[in-house]
Amino acid sequence: MVSTCIGIYYALAGGRQRTTKEFLLADRNMNPVPVALSLVASFISAITVLGTPAEVYRHNTMFWVICFAYIATGVITSRTFMTIFYEYEITSTNEYLERRFNKNVRYVGTFLFFLQMVLYLGIVIYAPALALNAVTGLSLWGSVLTIGVVCTFYTTIGGLKAVLWTDVFQVCIMVAGLLAVIIQGSIKLGGLREAWKIAESRDRIDFWNFSFDPTVRHTFWALSIGQTFTWCSSYGVNQAQVQRYLSCGKKSTAQLALGMAIVGMIIVVSLACLAGVVTFAFYADCDPYTMERITAVDQIVPYFVMELFGDRPGLPGLFTSCVFSAALSTVSSGLNSLAAITGEDIIKSIWPDMSEKRYTIAIKLVGCRFWYLNRSGHIHLARCRGKHLPPDSNPPGFSTAMCDLNATTAPQFLTTTSPVDPSDAYPPIASFYALSYCWYSGLSWCVCVLFGLLISFATGHNKPSEADVSLHRPIVDSFLCCLPPGCTDICRCGVEQNPDIKEKPDGFYVHEESVDHNMKSSNDSEDKSTQM
Repeated sequence: MVSTCIGIYYALAGGRQRTTKEFLLADRNMNPVPVALSLVASFISAITVLGTPAEVYRHNTMFWVICFAYIATGVITSRTFMTIFYEYEITSTNEYLERRFNKNVRYVGTFLFFLQMVLYLGIVIYAPALALNAVTGLSLWGSVLTIGVVCTFYTTIGGLKAVLWTDVFQVCIMVAGLLAVIIQGSIKLGGLREAWKIAESRDRIDFWNFSFDPTVRHTFWALSIGQTFTWCSSYGVNQAQVQRYLSCGKKSTAQLALGMAIVGMIIVVSLACLAGVVTFAFYADCDPYTMERITAVDQIVPYFVMELFGDRPGLPGLFTSCVFSAALSTVSSGLNSLAAITGEDIIKSIWPDMSEKRYTIAIKLVGCRFWYLNRSGHIHLARCRGKHLPPDSNPPGFSTAMCDLNATTAPQFLTTTSPVDPSDAYPPIASFYALSYCWYSGLSWCVCVLFGLLISFATGHNKPSEADVSLHRPIVDSFLCCLPPGCTDICRCGVEQNPDIKEKPDGFYVHEESVDHNMKSSNDSEDKSTQM
């Protein structure tokens, strides 16, 4: 209800979302605080709220180390990606691909973004709805339709301003829900310190796995380095995040918002991990998953909440709101970014002379249409999970010593041992799939760079001296600027240093040559008017 009211307010306030600048970029005058909270909400989805505590419950606290990746992501994004996007005042991130390469590459980027976001949003909607349905009895399709209809409504009528301010409200609900679980669970256990001791005694507290084995699921290096590649792709070039940066008036404001967002993400993930520690301590001697009271570990937190707050009216609803808020924030951000990409990359290329009013209406209609795609996506993708994804790695043991094992509350098990069929052995290529998921993005980046270089050399690459230096942002200029000139020249691979950049009054950046060209055009027009 609150999210809907915020959407209605911004549909009637200000410019009433009649221009694409207001609808997609919030007039580029947003305060850093709502932008920061929106950055947190956009990728802290319901999967995080349910999955992170379940990860700690099933494995250990090693996932907490991902906070180092968040810090590295913030530094890299603010020093590299953000600078380029502010220089060109772009709306679609794929516009850079066209300037750097050609229009075909831009279309490929557009297609891949569509594919990624539609699949991701489908899972973001379906997964929490399925978990809540299994534990609380909340209608599965009612949950899916509620999230979809509410998101589509306030995103379409309120634009990015509505998305940003609803994200602020939803982050508050997420934090309140997690705090309720931690506080009440700790009270039941005799304090948070006692919960920590129980988890530590059962091997659930671990931050010191420094193994260099890339097949180990979670290590310090996999989470701090491998996940940096993953989150740089999300916070560095993902359209949903870049739109939020550009809604700030200045680059410095956007950098401040990103810094606050990184702190916010660390806080939310820390709360989720603590919720997992408390949940495990509560069920340390009676695991509901082993006793088949739940069908998946992802259901452990809703199950815990129902047992913890079942006799307290309103508190189960608070956690349900926490999960739905996480889903709403992610889906609304995705729909708004999909509309922006469609408008800038497709509609404008087909109808370049479309009026501003019609273009804004077209983008709003596109946003509504993408909800239909997500509705289909969550059905087909989520149902394929059990068929096509490999089983989880072996977790530490669970205990059922304190469970009531009578026939009315627990099933009776009869186990037999059978010989292993040699034909069931994994083929040699299966070892490749043993790679930890944390390294997927890093491996993809290395493969992309390697093959890109090889193909460039094989087909005839451009001369570095002839490259458009305004489209390059060498790492050495951002992080190693204190090196001697000879070293920096080598690191630039022959590309000249970037030209001087002038800052316009509104905080955006343009190249010297663009300023000179605009001044020349202005002088010419003044001369003509004088002659007339």
